[in-house]
Amino acid sequence: VKISNLLAEGVAGRYPAVWDYSFLLFFATIGISVLTVGISAWIPARKLSRMTPLQAIKNTGEFQPERKKESRILRRLFGIEGELAGNALKAQKKALRTASLSLTLAFLAFTLMECLVTLSRVSLDMTYYEKYQDAWDIMLTIKNRDMETIAETDALQSLSGIESCVVYQKAVAKTRIAEEEISKEFQALGGFRNAPESYAEKTGDGWLVDAPLLILDDESFLAYCGQIGAPKRLDGVIVINRILDFTNPNFREREQFSYVTPERETTVLYPAGNQEEGISLPVLFQTRELPILREEYGTLNFYELAHVLPLSVWKAQKGQIGGLEPDSCIRVLAAENVTEEELEALEKQIARLIGDKYEIETENRIRDRAENDRMIDGMLLIFGGFCVLLALIGIGNVFSNTMGFVYRRKREIARYMSVGLTPGGVRKMFCIEALVTAGRPLLITLPVTAAAAGLMLKASYLNPMLFIRKAPVIPVFLFILAVFGFVALAYYLGGKKVLECDLTDMLRDDTML
Repeated sequence: VKISNLLAEGVAGRYPAVWDYSFLLFFATIGISVLTVGISAWIPARKLSRMTPLQAIKNTGEFQPERKKESRILRRLFGIEGELAGNALKAQKKALRTASLSLTLAFLAFTLMECLVTLSRVSLDMTYYEKYQDAWDIMLTIKNRDMETIAETDALQSLSGIESCVVYQKAVAKTRIAEEEISKEFQALGGFRNAPESYAEKTGDGWLVDAPLLILDDESFLAYCGQIGAPKRLDGVIVINRILDFTNPNFREREQFSYVTPERETTVLYPAGNQEEGISLPVLFQTRELPILREEYGTLNFYELAHVLPLSVWKAQKGQIGGLEPDSCIRVLAAENVTEEELEALEKQIARLIGDKYEIETENRIRDRAENDRMIDGMLLIFGGFCVLLALIGIGNVFSNTMGFVYRRKREIARYMSVGLTPGGVRKMFCIEALVTAGRPLLITLPVTAAAAGLMLKASYLNPMLFIRKAPVIPVFLFILAVFGFVALAYYLGGKKVLECDLTDMLRDDTML
């Protein structure tokens, strides 16, 4: 919990994590643990109680290698030591069942988690951070304030370090598109044939669709006109005349088409819920290019026809259109190659200038990205901890098994050495066992992870090369290396105990001791 709070320190609007552990959960944990230990003691005790004294004396507790199946692959790869290791692992199959399952789940969970997070990061960069990198540096939201009442915009523009700022506000309205106004490209896509009624309502002479309004201050509107080659006038609106190819499921590469015919010289805006009393406004220009803001239209509701209008037009008509959102926004674009420290200082200057008079919220592009990365790292830390816990369960099972080598396997190893297997061969056999113990779960995991990553890439329509360039090779490799290292350590310690025993003592029958 402390680590989570430390990672999220400074994130705006966050709720600090609080430690909470109920006594009911504590006693339930203790009860389940006692029950588990009791059952694990009762199972072997029940088996032993059914054995005759003679059976108990004969049973040495030694693993019995399975001789019916040959380990051909290991023999071809590593020789006789490989076959002996394979037989030993088959004999220990039940003892190592927990290790196999836990390590498989740990590898699978860790690799899938890393792939999913990497895919999310790449997608977020493409659709947000890189897409709007040159559109905004600081965003101000002025609560419950119309943009026409904000008088500090000139002073804001004069601050050093600001390249441009745009004051804007959003509103909602409706507009009617007549049948003859539908473009040929849109008709080729099927027109309004499959449009949901909530997006496009059929009327007697056309279709009633959403018309989101983007209201810019007059200076920014004129700059926008120059950007798209429209006449620099303040007596009309600009229509965002585009519709995305909604028939293409690949949302990353949807082609844009004209929505309405270029002959549409006027547009009629209706207040939401009122189809009778509309306001007719001249269309100054039609374009597919939005103002350079952190706004997007026509991606969720394909059938909306966005309008950009200057504040002068809105002030003259707002009483008849309505639908104005309560908050105003100011988009600030800082100088090129601005640093995090410079952007922080500029944000503080803006807050001092405007924050004293209005209730504001500010967003910093560089800080937002850093906070997002920190939150993702915190999520990785938490889920990675669960993966490590799974791996530790499997590693613990391996250690428990190898620490019993002296009791369970010394006679087996002694027989091998009595027929010519050298201590070096025994070490090689243990190395092969360690490799197979840790390697088999990995071989099961890799194809599953590759298939899952392929499905995720297909569902997200992301270029595989973008994912491959940022694939989580290093963290996955370190996790695998750590698991292999601990399994190797377990076999090293167990094998060392066995090889330190005297051959005569190892062959001596100690069942009566």
